[in-house]
Amino acid sequence: WENYSTQLSNTDSASLVEALKDLSEEVDVSLTSARGKIIVGRDTRDSGPLISAAVAAGAHNLQCKVEDIGVCTTPQLHWIVKQTNISKPNTIEDYYRTFSDSFINLYGKSESKPSIKVDCANGVGAKSLRSLAPLLSDYIDLVICNDGSNGKLNENCGADFVKLMQNAPQGVNYSENEHCYTIDGDADRSLFFFFQDHKFNMLDGDKIATLFAGFLNTLIHEAELDLSLGVVQTAYANGSSTSYLHSKGIPVVCVPTGVKHLHKKAEDFDVGVYFEANGHGTVLFSDTAMEVIN
Repeated sequence: WENYSTQLSNTDSASLVEALKDLSEEVDVSLTSARGKIIVGRDTRDSGPLISAAVAAGAHNLQCKVEDIGVCTTPQLHWIVKQTNISKPNTIEDYYRTFSDSFINLYGKSESKPSIKVDCANGVGAKSLRSLAPLLSDYIDLVICNDGSNGKLNENCGADFVKLMQNAPQGVNYSENEHCYTIDGDADRSLFFFFQDHKFNMLDGDKIATLFAGFLNTLIHEAELDLSLGVVQTAYANGSSTSYLHSKGIPVVCVPTGVKHLHKKAEDFDVGVYFEANGHGTVLFSDTAMEVIN
C-alpha cells in the first residue's frame, strides 16, 4: 500500500483518473463495483475541516462509504478502524469506556489518589482527556495543561519539545517530585518527566519500553504462560536500555528506523514492545497471546 500511495501522491491532477484505473487493474479491484468504508478523523488545526471534506469527496466519487468522526486523536482513529474491521463496538464512547475499565481493573484504588499533570501540547489530546478524566476521577486526578485555550499547537510544549530541549514545557506549573506527562499535538507520542533535587528527569521511549517489557515479563513468568516476549529497537535506542533488557533475559531485536519497521517486527512475538525515543510506540498482543491470557 505504501508504494501505491506514493505513486498516487506524485500523480498530477490531470493524470489521476488514469492512474487509478491502472492501479485498479494491477491489484484486481474494480473501481465501479468495489465498496469500501473510509473513516475520517482530524485534529484541531484550522485546515482540518477542509482536508476532511476533500478526503470524503474523493471517497464518495469511488462509491465508498464515509464516516466522519470529527476531532479525535490518532490512536482513537486507529482503534475505531480496527474495531470496525472486526465488527466490535467502535464509537468514541466505547473507546473511553474500554480503556477506563482496563485501567481500573489493572490499577484499582490506592490509599491515596495520585495526581498527574498532563501537557496536551495545545492539541486534540485536551479534548479527549476531558472526556476520559471523569471516568477515572475516583482513581486518579488528571490535571489538563496547555489545552489550546491560549497557546499555539506544539509551541514550546508537547512531547517533541520536551524530548528535544530536555526540559519541561511552558504552561505547566510543577513542583518538586510531581509526576508530569506530555503528549504531542495528535496524542500519539508520550513521555513522562519530573524534577528531583531541582534536576529535570525524563522517561523517554526507551525507558517506557523497558518498564513495559519488565512488567509484562514478570506477569508472564508468574502466570507460567508459554508466550514469547520481545522488544524491538532501532540503532538510535539508548544502549543502556538494550543492555538492561538483555540482563533480564528479554530478547531485543534491532530494525531500521521507522515505525513501519518496528511494528512489523513486533508482530513476530506473542507480546511485542516497541517505542521510539520520542515516545511513539505501543505494545502488541498476538491472537495467540489473547487466547492464552483469556
